[in-house]
Amino acid sequence: MGDYKGAAEAEETAIVKAKEYLKAGKFAGFILEDTVKEYEAELAKYKEKIR
Repeated sequence: MGDYKGAAEAEETAIVKAKEYLKAGKFAGFILEDTVKEYEAELAKYKEKIR
């Protein structure tokens, strides 16, 4: 519990992949622009806890 650095790294990977999938049209209806925004908001929370 409390591995915010690891969580942040995983979230960053998820954001990169989600953006790739959006651009390629993969997983349409499952990965949306809002999904990326949610991931970015979660990443910001993790980064805040790392400080």
